[in-house]
Order: sequence, then C-alpha cells, then structure tokens
Amino acid sequence: MVLSFKAGIFSARSTTGTQSVTGVGFQPKALILHTTAGILDTFEADTAWYTGFASSSTLADQKSLAILGFDAQDPSDADSGWDNAAIFNHPDVTVPAFIMVAELQSFDSDGFTLDWTITEFSAFEIGYIAIGGADVTNADVGQFNAPAVTGNNAVTGVGFQPDLIFLMGTNHTADNNQLDTQGNWSFGVAKSTTQRALCAGMMENGVGTMDTARYQRTDKCLAMFSNTDSTVLTHEADLVSMDSDGFTLNYTTASSSNKRVAYLALKGGNYAVGSFTSPTAGTAPVAQSVTGVGFQPDGVMFMTNGATASSSIQTHMRNSLGAANSSSSEWEEWCGDEDAATAQITATMADTDAVIRVSDEAAAVGSSTTQALADFTSLDADGFSVSWSVRDSGNAYEVIYVAFGDTPAAPAAAAGGEVSRTATDMLMTGLAEIMTSRRKRGVDTRMGM
Repeated sequence: MVLSFKAGIFSARSTTGTQSVTGVGFQPKALILHTTAGILDTFEADTAWYTGFASSSTLADQKSLAILGFDAQDPSDADSGWDNAAIFNHPDVTVPAFIMVAELQSFDSDGFTLDWTITEFSAFEIGYIAIGGADVTNADVGQFNAPAVTGNNAVTGVGFQPDLIFLMGTNHTADNNQLDTQGNWSFGVAKSTTQRALCAGMMENGVGTMDTARYQRTDKCLAMFSNTDSTVLTHEADLVSMDSDGFTLNYTTASSSNKRVAYLALKGGNYAVGSFTSPTAGTAPVAQSVTGVGFQPDGVMFMTNGATASSSIQTHMRNSLGAANSSSSEWEEWCGDEDAATAQITATMADTDAVIRVSDEAAAVGSSTTQALADFTSLDADGFSVSWSVRDSGNAYEVIYVAFGDTPAAPAAAAGGEVSRTATDMLMTGLAEIMTSRRKRGVDTRMGM
C-alpha cells in the first residue's frame, strides 16, 4: 500500500478560465492550497494568509479563508474573506465582493485543474500539498459552527472515522462572506488525543496603534481570537475522539458567536503530529535530524509562529507554513504584522528553497530580517532532516510538523490464514513433535534417558 504526497508551487492565473497544475505524479484525493500572496525570494509589503481545502470538484467539498493586512495604514486596515464553495478566495477590501476566486474543477492523473471564475491580478505564488495513493481510502471537506458553550461537541456527517483532521477557523458567521473587517485565523491538525497542534493569528482593524497577536500550541487543535482584543480567545478546543462518522472536540473556551470552522478529514495512511525546536549552536548551515516519527514519511508539512515554546498568547502576527517531499520539492510561505506600531508594518515572503522561516517585518519592507531559515534535506527511516542556513543563537523556535506515510504492513499470514509463528513458537512445536514420535516408538522420553 502507498500514500502519495507532493509539495509544489505555481503562479496564480491572471485571467478567468481553467488552469492545469501538472507534475504531481499521481491523481490527488485531497488538496491543500496556501499562499501569503508573495513573490519568490523577495520581502514584500502587505501581509496575507490564504488557505483552502478540497476533497472533490463538488463545491460543497471546498472551503477557503483569506486574511489581509495592509502596510503603512493608520488606522489599521485588516480584512478577511470566507468562501464555503471554493478552494481559493481573495476579497475586495472596500466593498463586499470577491476579486479572485478559484474552484477545483478536477483531480487529474498528474495533478489538478482549477477554474478561476474571478481574477483581477496574479504574479503571486501559491503552494500546494496534494495527497493521494491507494492508502487514502476516504477524504472529506466540510464545515461546522464553533459552539456557544464549553464541553464536548461532536462533528458528524463526515461519512467515516478519520485518521487525521485539519481544522481551519475564522470569525465569519455566514457562508460566502466576502469581507469581514478583521484579520483572524486558526489552523490546526490532530491525529489523536496526544498528537495535535495549532497556530492562530489576529490583526485588529481600525486602530491607531496596531493590535496583533499569535498563538501556538501542541496540546490543542483549534483556537480563535476575539476580533477586538488580542489577549482574548473566543474559542479553544482539543480532540476527544475520532468517531465512526466524524470526530468530537472538547471546548475549554467558547462564545456566543457561531464562527465557521472548516475541516479536511483523511482515512487511511500513516500520520504523526509533533514538534521540535530550532538549533541555537553550530556554524551555519546546521544539520538537524528529527526522529521518533515511527516510520519513514512520504512528505512533511511544517508550521511555526516564530516564537519559543509557550502556552501563552504572543505579540505580533507572524507565521510560516511549508511542505516538502524531497530536497528538490519544497516551499514555504511567511507573513508578519507588527504589534504596537503606530502605522501598520507588514511583510510577506515566498520561497522554494526552504520549508521553515522565522522573520521580522520592518517599516522599510526590504529591511525585514530573517532570524532562522531551514531547507529540507531528506526523508529518513524514523523521521526527516533539515539544514538551517540561518540560525538564531538566542532563541530555540518551536516548529510543528505533520508527517505523512504509508499504512503499516499487516503481519505476514501463514497458510490457512494464521499469523506466522515466531521462531520460539516454531522451536517448541518441533520439540513436541519429536517427543511424540519417540513415545510412539517406545523410547523413554524422561530427562536424562
């Protein structure tokens, strides 16, 4: 059995119509798109966080979230868009309308095809994670409303018991909501009650002094900020169980707002969710091997908000998301919005030579700096390896990973369907057969005789 994973990047189309992305190497069963609307290898002004899920060409199986923040604005300008029937959306910042929308048209033998129903500009790069292979027996994208009360809340209608779920949260309370005047997002993942993680971010709109924040946990899978207070979470939840028709989350924080949450659920394959910290010693490039995954991955996704491990909300909205399936097939997208600035200070960056970035935005966007940068080097027997071309001697940054692998092989079966015996079992059986044979011949079988 095989799980197929491909990390790639393509340029957004500048006109309406279809766009085929090839070179994936297999027909996907699930697709994640992500971009910060950046140009390769260049810090740019403005910040963005666009993420989309799709499990089929059916529009109900596609969800997308867009967060935007604009440089040098006073008061601040932070906006977002939510579309429950497209894999990509870009909202207009002045009127409630989408100015870019892409729908998944098909999963193809060597990739996928998008249908751009609305476009106004392009020139930015979009990263993708394609997942397929015989191991993946089911994939489903859907949505639910975060509850108004704490406690357990079951999500049903998935159609199977997932082995892995991704969660994408937003402050939007209506479908196809083209504009919300806040920037607020959550991205989480869970395999089990012991393997889960999340990153979340917030940019407040319309304030004279910027109010931005970030939040990263390795013991929760969903968290959403208040629109107007970077120190307050309106929702926070952890996985309770994977169920026969979905999954159950336990909310330790909840509010009256029925905020939209999208999920991507996968059945089949082998997964690991964990974390590690960037090195603080050594002369760059610094090699780092991450072990304990439990299998050799086919691909890995990375995420960090660029801070040391903490259970507290941190200032500044910053995040990097990346993926790789080899040293030559990798990408990362980074964005940032500085807290407490009197006029918005933002930046983005896209890269196809790295999977993890920790950077700080600067008022002169070209002066933005990178504190840590890692390139993907290999998929290993029990994990993976990266190489830090830039490392920070003063901070060990926490990085979340999601490893994707093949379903473990079942134990070999002997004739008749029995599980093969161990060497000890076989030895004991052989001795018993010898003893029985000696008895039948009338030989004394007592010890020493």
